[in-house]
Amino acid sequence: MAATLQHLRLLLLLLLLLHQPMKKYERLLLLQQHGVQQQQQQQQQHRHHHEEVREAAAAAAARRAAAAAAAAAPPPPPSPPKKEEFRSSSSNNSIGSSSSSRDRDRDSLQQRQWLVEQVQWRAFSRSAAASAAAAPAAAAAAAAAGAAAAGAATDSPVLSPASAAATAAATAAATASAAPSELASASQRQEHTAAAAAAAANSAAAAAAAADPAGWRRSWQVLLKDKSTLQQQQQQQQTLLLPLLLLQIQRDGEEKLHGETAAAPVTAAAAAAAIAAATTTTTAAAAAAAATTTTAAAAAAVTTAAAAAAAARCAAAILPQLMHHQ
Repeated sequence: MAATLQHLRLLLLLLLLLHQPMKKYERLLLLQQHGVQQQQQQQQQHRHHHEEVREAAAAAAARRAAAAAAAAAPPPPPSPPKKEEFRSSSSNNSIGSSSSSRDRDRDSLQQRQWLVEQVQWRAFSRSAAASAAAAPAAAAAAAAAGAAAAGAATDSPVLSPASAAATAAATAAATASAAPSELASASQRQEHTAAAAAAAANSAAAAAAAADPAGWRRSWQVLLKDKSTLQQQQQQQQTLLLPLLLLQIQRDGEEKLHGETAAAPVTAAAAAAAIAAATTTTTAAAAAAAATTTTAAAAAAVTTAAAAAAAARCAAAILPQLMHHQ
């Protein structure tokens, strides 16, 4: 602004000088002054420009030196964490460790439970396999006892005490072999036992007839009597098995109702007691039949009728409860 004002002043002076009549030397003097002033202004401008350039160069040099010093200087050490941050990190670490320990404990507990279940299942499988393997042996023993009883009965038409004891032993063995099995397997095993005993009796009678042709008719009559006695024994076995079957049905109903496996041993003990009672009853009936030769058939019929009536009463008493439970 000051330079422009000076230029305007000089122009005004020049105009005034030009319009006014002056002397020649005065005009020259003014022109010289004007030239000097212009030179001074140009010098000042150049000086100001040079100063700006020097200042910019100095600032750039200072910035380069600062950048080089910053690059050469080592990085500052990290500041220590605050107490709150340290506490939060420690609490997070403790929470993570506690959750991981709980997970490990839960996994170990599940693994132990699985191992216990595997051991129990293997023990149950072994016991079931042992009982299944012992069942044919018991059936074979019962068949052999029935065959021995049939062979002993061929000598006389009346049951002897030895044959009655053998029959009772066969019945007890068949009952004991049928007790731990299921409902259908027990009935099938009894049918197989009776069929095996009948086949053994037939083979014994055929061998006796071949050895003694003269007594063929007598042996045939004895064989018929033996068949009738075997049929009576089969009926007695069926009547004795009926309470066991009813107990099995009742046990299945209780297991379905309560869903507790702990009640199974108690029911098994009750079934074992019933089997023992049935075996005792069978032995007593066989002894009574051996002692009383004249009333053996009548006593067997009465026993069969009483057992059938008791079974019918038990069925009539238990079936409504089973239907109600189901």
